[in-house]
Amino acid sequence: MSKQPYALYLAEILQSEPGAVADAASGELRRLHAVNQQLGDALRRLISYCNTLENRLMEVDGEHPALQQAKEAYAKSEAES
Repeated sequence: MSKQPYALYLAEILQSEPGAVADAASGELRRLHAVNQQLGDALRRLISYCNTLENRLMEVDGEHPALQQAKEAYAKSEAES
């Protein structure tokens, strides 16, 4: 059983509260969570593609800084979800 992402947990709590503000906040948390999932998926595919390219064109300096940054961002997004 997987742990529910914190944003969705908060959205459920807000949804149980009456009022338009709680409804809007709950909906926005769910929307942002979905966008975050899409960005994570895209980042994962991009990292895979970059790894393929980098294996073919390995620079003397090693891994490109942009790829390092993408990997760090992806790891952070996975840890927070």
